[in-house]
Amino acid sequence: MLTDPTQLTGNVVDSHGDHRIAMALTVAALTAQGKTIIKNSDCINIYLIQVLFKI
Repeated sequence: MLTDPTQLTGNVVDSHGDHRIAMALTVAALTAQGKTIIKNSDCINIYLIQVLFKI
């Protein structure tokens, strides 16, 4: 848990196949210093395709 403003640093992270975690990690990676690799981020593509078919 972060209690004070903290500069995030790039790292290797895993979404565990959950599109919500993958999207949150993507937002965090955009503000992080350095390179971030998000494993199992393909779930975002599957989720977005499902949303588009519902529209």
